[in-house]
Amino acid sequence: MCNHYASSGEWRTKMGVFREAGILPDFDWNAPRVNVQSDDVYPTSVGEILTPSDDGRLVAASASWLFMPWKPGLTWAEWCKTRRGCNNARGEEADTKWPFGPAAKRGRCLIPGEAFFEWNDDPPKAKDGSGGKTEYRFAYPDGRAFFFAGLCNRVEPPDSGPMLTYTMITKAAGGDTASIGHPRQPVILTADDAAAWLDPERPIKSFTEQLDPAGTFALKAVKGPKAVAA
Repeated sequence: MCNHYASSGEWRTKMGVFREAGILPDFDWNAPRVNVQSDDVYPTSVGEILTPSDDGRLVAASASWLFMPWKPGLTWAEWCKTRRGCNNARGEEADTKWPFGPAAKRGRCLIPGEAFFEWNDDPPKAKDGSGGKTEYRFAYPDGRAFFFAGLCNRVEPPDSGPMLTYTMITKAAGGDTASIGHPRQPVILTADDAAAWLDPERPIKSFTEQLDPAGTFALKAVKGPKAVAA
């Protein structure tokens, strides 16, 4: 699973092949950055996603990274207390499993990013404070940005008004992510995959079975005992 990723306002200029090959011709690459909380995005943070508009164009929107199925009448605070929000969705079953099935057909989105972070499974801390888990940063060596596969859902809590929420699709770890002993990772979309991901007829599961682009990422220990030693 993923609980932290980086997405600065510079991702529009770091998309490389996405821009040059016209993979997303309907997106305005010069559009200003939408309202977000930070370049570091955590669950419940407001991040930036790309989603098809009513007229078919691809637009950037701000959204809360905590996908919420919705029951009319519940306030946002009440939903948060139920802990039913999901920042990750298992791609192997998201096509049919509640609450993602409807969004799999009408809520596909692209999540721009420049890095994601995962914790390894080191032994727990000793009494003297040594040991413990290490957090690693995964990013392309040349600094280019990419898209995560995502699903979004619009909700209308009476205490805050309409809002967009989203979740990140995950798969079994491969490449560098598997090398640190972490079992899951986000689905990273290649340039060819980005347009295909937005097609609701493409099974989500098929994106979990492809070769792993994250195997070409560079990783760096950023928190924990191994980061101190590095």
